[in-house]
Amino acid sequence: MIDLVLVGGGHSHALLIKMWAMKPLGQVRLTLVSPEPLTPYSGMIPGYLAGVYSYEDVHIDLFRLTSFAEVRFLVDSVESLDLARKQVKLKATGTLEFDILSLNIGSTPYPLPDSSQRLTPIKPIQHFLHVFDQLVLRTDIHSVAVVGAGASGVELALNLSIRLPQACITLIHSTSKILESFPDSVRDILLRELALRSIELRLDTTVESEKDGTLVGTGFERKFDHIFWTTSPKAPDWIKDSGLNVDRRGFVEILPSMQSSSHSFVFAAGDVSSLKGYNLAKSGVYAVRAARFLLANIKAYIQDKPQKLWKPNLTPLALIGINGKSAVAAKGSFGFRANFLWWVKDWIDRRFMDQFRDLPPMEDDMPCGGCAAKVSPTALGCFLSTDPGTGISKEDASLLPFGDLNLIASIDRLTSLVLDPFVFGQIAVLHSLSDIFAAGGTPRYIQVSVELPRATQDLHHRDIGRIMEGVMASSKHQEVELKGGHSGVGEELAITVSVIGDAGQNSTKKGSGKVGDVLILTKPLGTGIVFSGLMHQQADPRSVQQAIHSMLQSNRKMAEIFRDLGLDAQTDISGFGLLGHLLEMLQGNVSAVLNESKIPSFYGVPSLIAKGFRSSAYAQNSIFLRYLHASPWPEALKYLLCDPQTSGGLLACVPQGLLPELWHQVDRLGLERPWAIGHIVSLRAKPLYLEP
Repeated sequence: MIDLVLVGGGHSHALLIKMWAMKPLGQVRLTLVSPEPLTPYSGMIPGYLAGVYSYEDVHIDLFRLTSFAEVRFLVDSVESLDLARKQVKLKATGTLEFDILSLNIGSTPYPLPDSSQRLTPIKPIQHFLHVFDQLVLRTDIHSVAVVGAGASGVELALNLSIRLPQACITLIHSTSKILESFPDSVRDILLRELALRSIELRLDTTVESEKDGTLVGTGFERKFDHIFWTTSPKAPDWIKDSGLNVDRRGFVEILPSMQSSSHSFVFAAGDVSSLKGYNLAKSGVYAVRAARFLLANIKAYIQDKPQKLWKPNLTPLALIGINGKSAVAAKGSFGFRANFLWWVKDWIDRRFMDQFRDLPPMEDDMPCGGCAAKVSPTALGCFLSTDPGTGISKEDASLLPFGDLNLIASIDRLTSLVLDPFVFGQIAVLHSLSDIFAAGGTPRYIQVSVELPRATQDLHHRDIGRIMEGVMASSKHQEVELKGGHSGVGEELAITVSVIGDAGQNSTKKGSGKVGDVLILTKPLGTGIVFSGLMHQQADPRSVQQAIHSMLQSNRKMAEIFRDLGLDAQTDISGFGLLGHLLEMLQGNVSAVLNESKIPSFYGVPSLIAKGFRSSAYAQNSIFLRYLHASPWPEALKYLLCDPQTSGGLLACVPQGLLPELWHQVDRLGLERPWAIGHIVSLRAKPLYLEP
């Protein structure tokens, strides 16, 4: 079994993943590492800046692509690279081991001065686009500088003149020519366009420093409201620090086989690479065209077959977009401008992006992981009610009488919900600790049992290493100690975590809410729906990111606030969804009224529900709907109310008089304010009521 790790979600890797899905190699596992789930397509960025394309139009959804291709996706960035051990050290999620490594991470502008908030480099592009979008909405921007007059700088200056008509735009370049790699005919066209837009052009001006918007350079000093930096690119320092052969700007030196000239198990493509014997421009054209050679040569390396040598076109056709209405064509020494060229460019770009959107849907329904992988509430209820004398508790966390000690314990098992073992380990621990927090206790020790799907010993070693890194990261942050565990082989990746802690002086129970109490929910709902959508390549990446972020948030601080307020009725929302766990709290003594408009969900969940996505556990959880009265019946909301939550929030009954102190404590600790979703009333005909 071979681990192929792709670092960077650029054009070459996106195309490689799509082509790999069509014809994969057995015994090879692909893992993609990228700091963002949306990767921009450089060819459409000028159109986005001009206001022609939407944000979604110009980005490839890596969550969707990797889900379709069954590729593991780690949202992270590289801190360092150890080629001797074949390890990538990631900034947030520990160590990732590989057999073959491919790099497609782009570049950053250079040299970049120590800058203020008024200076924004064009890379990383996600941050640049966010700043650009905020800037063009402002009316107080009167002067903007663009440093660097390559294609990106010229396109940016032209679009700024359209989007910020009230501002004076200055284009600054260190040499006597803009667009130095382009023919004179193209340069003349764009010089005329710059003059037509009244864009000031300062050539032979080297910027030496920047402070609070003031640029100081060769015979030049001026203050700007904002500065964009688009100078010549360089590679991140960790590449040359790894020992790879690099060129003078730190880019990976590669052979025509796309392999590093110093390490045959390392491949590279796109801006981060430098083809030995060539001086190629940093252009998305080369990244796109290199993708099939990259894939072919990685497969050839694995199969010990001859390499397919890449001979790049030294005079590719380049199309420079102008204001979303016209374009300039450049090829060799030839160049001209025409409106029809924009439509040609638009057709090419949209055709490229369509291949990442028109992905075949999954044919078979797959069972959801996480807390959706539970037995039905009916089956569990029968088990718990068989014999009250057995000592089996309906509480998720149970008190343990043990001499003078006041202990509390809980155990929980999760099947894999996310493909990164590190993040799965984190979530499994946080999910299991929630039962103790909800019971008013303080967790002290955990034990972990890991089930791994059948694979080679090396793969098991790597996966359990990343899982335990995630487990240890959460354990350390939550101040609990890992006390051993167990491992085994099963049908799927699963983690069982048992927890022992101090019960505290006032342990809480589920069924002790009082009439007049407000129902407080601390996290949005919808993890089951979001990951059902992801399995079918339909979930918006913002939905997935928000759900994962929520699952990685501990309930500890909110539980401590509830404990300090003296609350004694709370639970955590997990496998039985909001309705199931709320019914546990009511215990037949009171009823609850839920406010339909106050129930929070993750971004995009209503849209996913409308498309028919729901957790595979919905059918068994829908039994709780019989206890709910609603008129008129909100058809879509029932899927949210019965949606199983993994590492979900806390649900607490809070007396009205304690709400001001609750909000104060939440704000003091900088936590996100929970939602007041309803209240407790006297017992009615049904235990649950839904109101607008």
